[in-house]
Amino acid sequence: MATVSFRITDELKRELDELSAEKGYHLSKLFRRAIEDLRDTMRHGPDGGAFDLSLKDRLLLSNQYRILELLDKEGATEHAEHRTVLTGAQEMHYVTLLEDFSNALNLGIAREVMDILGMFSRLRLSYENLGGQTSIPGEGIDFSGFHPEFEAEMLSYAQFYMEKLGRHRWLKSADGKGIESSVPMLDVYRRMLSAWQRIGVSKVLSESEVSEIVNVRNGIPGLGVTVSGGVSGQAPGAGDI
Repeated sequence: MATVSFRITDELKRELDELSAEKGYHLSKLFRRAIEDLRDTMRHGPDGGAFDLSLKDRLLLSNQYRILELLDKEGATEHAEHRTVLTGAQEMHYVTLLEDFSNALNLGIAREVMDILGMFSRLRLSYENLGGQTSIPGEGIDFSGFHPEFEAEMLSYAQFYMEKLGRHRWLKSADGKGIESSVPMLDVYRRMLSAWQRIGVSKVLSESEVSEIVNVRNGIPGLGVTVSGGVSGQAPGAGDI
């Protein structure tokens, strides 16, 4: 079993010693219970994900987990543990039945992911509208995904939005690697979003406008490329859409 050390005030130590003696708990058990409660609160919300089940609910669910034990050999142990929680009315552990359920996603995260994907779709459309007559590198308009650890919520929603709902699926890399990035990308995308929103999100972009957003991505100051004749031209057929 792992060991964790941390400091507490002398006053808190005295109070915990008194509580430990009063309840008959060893002090280490008190700390372990407190940390487990904090973990459940962080994972499932302030109420710890607590909920009530009637005797009928427990009977029905227990029978279903028993069936799953017989049918799902690989998950039989987990199904048996869930059945034990139900038959023993171990309310503290009902929350373990919800481990496959996701917590509600912050709407702000969902909107930002949709904005990012929309921007890359517009970049791709505008780039292809140039018909190859540009010096802008193609990789500059590619969507690189999100980091699975540092941007996990955004990655999860992007996978749902693209794979389950079928939106912006053409942004996925052709090499089959999906949309997981090896480095965090959110700060880069936000810089690009700022430039895109300043230019105008409802239009097909000109070469200089695509270049401006790509340069922002690469950390290059300035306003993009100059097309022939020294005038920032509109892409063929471009206009508000």
